[in-house]
Amino acid sequence: MTKQLSQRSRLVMSGIAGWALTAGLVSLAAVPAHAAEPITIDGMNIDSGGTAVVNDIEREAIAPGLIHVSYDRLDAGGWQQIDVLQAELSEETVKMKYLSPETVAGNGGTVTEMVERENAVAGVNLDRFDINNSWAAAGWGIADGEIVKSGNPDATASVGVTSDGLGALVDLVLEGSVTFDDDTTVSITGINVYAMDTSGVALYNSQWGEFSRARALATPDAGVEVQIGADGVVTAVAETVGAGAIADGTQVLVAADGTAAAARLLQLQAGDSAEIAYGVRDDALDIEEAGGAWHRLLTDGEVVDNGQGGHFTTENPRTMIGFDDDRRTAYFVVAGGRSSTADGMVFSEMSALMRDLGAEDAISADGGGSSQMNARLPGDSATSIMNSPSDGYERRDANGLGFTLAQAGSGQLDDIIVDADATGDDAHRVFPGLHRELTATGVDETLSTVDGGTFSWTDDAETVAVEAVDGNHARVLGGAEGPATVTATSGAVASEFEVTVLNELERLTASDSVLSLTGLDDSANLHLTGHDVEGFEAPVEPVDVTVTASREGVVNITDAGDGGFLLTPAVASGGVTLTFAVGDASVQVAVTVGIEERLIINMDEVVSDAWRVTGARATYSVAAGEGRDGGTAARLTYDFTQSTATRTANTRPAVGHPGYEIPGQPGMLKVWVKGSTTSGANAMTYLAYSDATGAFKYVYSSAPQGTEWQQISYPIPAGTAYPIRLQMLSAYETSAANLPAGDMWFDDPVAEVAPEVELPVAGSVTDDTIVADGQTDADPLRVAVMSDAQFVARDPESGQAQGAREALREVVAAKPDVLYINGDLVDEASPEDFVLAKRILDEELANVDFPWTYVPGNHEVMGGAIENFESAFGDTYTSRDIDGTRFITLNTANGNLSSDYAQLPFLRDRLEEAASDESLTGVVVLQHMPIDDPLVTKASQLTDRQDAGLEQDWMEDFRSESGKSIAMVNSHVGVFHSATSDNIPYVINGNSGKDPAASEFGSFTGWTMLGIDPASGDWRNDGKTLADDNSAWFAAEVQTRVESISVTPPESFLEAGEEVTLDPTLLQDDTRRVAVAWPMSYAWTGSSSVHIGAVADAPADAIAALDPRTHRLTALRNGSGDATLTINGVSETVSFSVGAPAPELDVTASVATRTLAGKQYVSVIATNNETTPVDITIDTAYGSKKFTAVQPGKSASVSINSRLTTLPAGEATVTSTGVIDGESVTTVTTASYPAS
Repeated sequence: MTKQLSQRSRLVMSGIAGWALTAGLVSLAAVPAHAAEPITIDGMNIDSGGTAVVNDIEREAIAPGLIHVSYDRLDAGGWQQIDVLQAELSEETVKMKYLSPETVAGNGGTVTEMVERENAVAGVNLDRFDINNSWAAAGWGIADGEIVKSGNPDATASVGVTSDGLGALVDLVLEGSVTFDDDTTVSITGINVYAMDTSGVALYNSQWGEFSRARALATPDAGVEVQIGADGVVTAVAETVGAGAIADGTQVLVAADGTAAAARLLQLQAGDSAEIAYGVRDDALDIEEAGGAWHRLLTDGEVVDNGQGGHFTTENPRTMIGFDDDRRTAYFVVAGGRSSTADGMVFSEMSALMRDLGAEDAISADGGGSSQMNARLPGDSATSIMNSPSDGYERRDANGLGFTLAQAGSGQLDDIIVDADATGDDAHRVFPGLHRELTATGVDETLSTVDGGTFSWTDDAETVAVEAVDGNHARVLGGAEGPATVTATSGAVASEFEVTVLNELERLTASDSVLSLTGLDDSANLHLTGHDVEGFEAPVEPVDVTVTASREGVVNITDAGDGGFLLTPAVASGGVTLTFAVGDASVQVAVTVGIEERLIINMDEVVSDAWRVTGARATYSVAAGEGRDGGTAARLTYDFTQSTATRTANTRPAVGHPGYEIPGQPGMLKVWVKGSTTSGANAMTYLAYSDATGAFKYVYSSAPQGTEWQQISYPIPAGTAYPIRLQMLSAYETSAANLPAGDMWFDDPVAEVAPEVELPVAGSVTDDTIVADGQTDADPLRVAVMSDAQFVARDPESGQAQGAREALREVVAAKPDVLYINGDLVDEASPEDFVLAKRILDEELANVDFPWTYVPGNHEVMGGAIENFESAFGDTYTSRDIDGTRFITLNTANGNLSSDYAQLPFLRDRLEEAASDESLTGVVVLQHMPIDDPLVTKASQLTDRQDAGLEQDWMEDFRSESGKSIAMVNSHVGVFHSATSDNIPYVINGNSGKDPAASEFGSFTGWTMLGIDPASGDWRNDGKTLADDNSAWFAAEVQTRVESISVTPPESFLEAGEEVTLDPTLLQDDTRRVAVAWPMSYAWTGSSSVHIGAVADAPADAIAALDPRTHRLTALRNGSGDATLTINGVSETVSFSVGAPAPELDVTASVATRTLAGKQYVSVIATNNETTPVDITIDTAYGSKKFTAVQPGKSASVSINSRLTTLPAGEATVTSTGVIDGESVTTVTTASYPAS
């Protein structure tokens, strides 16, 4: 038999792929999100009835009748990360089980520990508890029908299962008493509790643990205690409540002083008998397992109103449990929170979620940092944490609720789980000639691991070859590009692993370019990723990698077993550069061991270096203030109340100061800061440093909290060009709601410095989406894109405004089919800014015959509301179909997509339509902010990385599922760039008016022309695979603004084999000179004898080859030629010759004018300086004369009558012909004369 539970029995869905598998690809009209067809998995609706969008959906079988489903959900309220355990409770599947630490009180236990203790296959945290004290749960605990503990007086709500396996939400009440020899009784009001009802006694037994039994009292002296042995006889009476372990069988009664129960206990003596009886008041409940919960969410399908208290209306991580109407299906749910990827839930959201999933009755458990879910994945021996606890680690909880197998597994092989050792979504891919390591694990019918077993391995295609490494490991070798299936077999059981072989490995990247190990006990993991020419990625494993080190003995490098490397220090301090190579591809990683803080500047220099303040939209001053240790600090006084746009105040040394040298190559800078305000909250902080190129870089961080000194950290991005210098310590504010004014002190900036190490050499990565000058001219669909002028109404003639006009005029002249203005046309978003923008657009685009759309960027809301933009230019997101291509624009003005939530269902619907619409072959998405910023600072990408992941997933799913093409076009970064990922082009348009950002690439102004061939968009119908080249569909031509071009001319004559670089540059915006290089679109053309391209491809008669990427000219054979560089309609030509200079005759010429009889004559003398006779011909505008065999040293002369009374300036030409070294040589010489 062959079963399909391989690759961890997992159904993975994201974006459109998820809809295709669950609900089908359907075409939806442009209507609100609630019109979408709801997505259900195993009967559970996961997208709020179609009103939310979901991503990263994973469904996995955990055990018979038990599945785990996880997904990210986004609605207008924000992101949620949701994990669900759905269990069908029965004697053949799973049962519910109460989970607890070894004792009720003590130090609690993690969910992982509690699940393992009960041999459960899954579980969640449960009750609130006495944190940092006894750690006991507030509510009930019942295991195997026996009471472990009762609830506190306010903790009756419980969740559990009856003896016949039905889920139950019940309010449990304790009923119990102690009967003495005289038939008097006292009530038992609590068992193993940390809060008690003083009308009776609390009972403690060995399950309580060692913690003080006086936790429920003010002090140990505030109660009495009686110990009763296993035989029911009193063994001790004490007027102080004790602590410590209680022997098995012994029970301890505790009563509060001054109560009737205490008085009766004090009458007891050792040897008295006491009969103890207790249980749940309603025996008919027949509870087998239960634990305390908290607030009801649903009762009989109706939402329970818990009021508007803070606990119910504050977003937090949450744990929830519910049951369907027949109580046979259980839902354990954890919602994440308190993180950048999950907002957390309020109670109304929790109730709605549980009802969507199918619960009829539901209750909340403890939340916050306690919320956790564990599950044993198929083939694993232990459980894994399925959610992301908000503390960043497992919290120790009081109890939990889990699932155990109802029937033990047979231990007989029923299925095989085949997984890649490498982690990540791309582990099913492999490059030709490289390997993918696989592990097979046998499981029985309960998905429990079957020990032992040897598997045979086969493959079904010529694209891969598989070989067994040992009993359960195999190694797959990639061959030709395409899909393949690898099968692991044992007897009659087989399971498959799908492999995709990519194109050849093009380059390598590492998960980190710099690793800092703090000391000998530290370690780090490193993973390598390979990339092919179409931007597809796959892990590259240690088996295929050669590692070399610049210094031996600094770090130990081993195979981590997860497809990556484990690095551990071999010395206490040191540095090394590692090179990881696979064939011709390599990547370097710098590793340091040890770290220290080193002071950057003594703040006494605030005075000596004449510190000053610069900024924007604020008033400010700086002076020496008192430092944190009594020394000097920089005291910034600022007023940010005068504007709601971004305000800044930068303390810095005097003009001309070079900045303060920062030692080493720090990954982190830290500054001591404190703040005080008279209005508003403290402003946020940032600092500026300059790198080795002199470019200023900015690192943003938090605001100081309160008024005390605190150290704030500023991470320096990987790839920074060291050394660096500290330039500014600054305050800033972007929130229009916060208008602070006050003081901020900066002191003792330090650098976290590791030992110096040679930084990795990062090779430049180019992308062929950007084509040469003129390459989009003939494309069927041409799309102009401009952005980032950032002009303001108060300066309508500024360089930014003129830059926008120049770009628009070039666009109009290029006659595109459509124009997109991709954000940041204006700077401060005032109504007046938009009036100026409309005027410029109306003037420059008057009478054009193509449509245009203005897409909002962050500066369209920088100082005003988005309504200002909408009033002037309409919708913030749009869709338009042109010639078989859909163009979708989105609003990223707030740095994300989800803040304008309605556009996400809009995007989803437009993509679904395009996938099924036969008239459309491709989609182009335009938005101001990119998914990924190509600069090392990453400061200009979507700030909400959940949004970014969702959008990228949807784009990748659209391409792979529909077989149609898709591309993205962005701006905002300040540079031009393009990259291809999974065969999807991501183009960034640079600035069209504002000065560009400092960068090693793309740092110039201009605009972009997109060229699209709709006939090539539907690649699957063209017979191509997902990984095949499809560059015919989409190209980008970067239209660089050019005032002039300069090319370094070669020497007049080159020798064959000689190479020279022409080093072209261009001038733009009067002062900016930029080297001509990718990502500019430019074109070299040559005369007939000059080959443009590689030397190896030059024809036999070419005199030279010019590499257009490197501008390197290689002389090949004798001759003369020209090379012309063209950029955006501007050209520059250089001429050159190859070979020795041609021989020339030494004949000199002179010319003069004279007047005879009122007429002007031109007199020419040509002198033969050779050693042999020469024929000479003299030509003028008024006549010519030929002289034969003019002897050496002799001259030929002529005076020609012009018949004019005045003579204009002109020249005479002397052509000489003679013999040099037996060869006839002709030389032309000219001589000029002035007007007379």
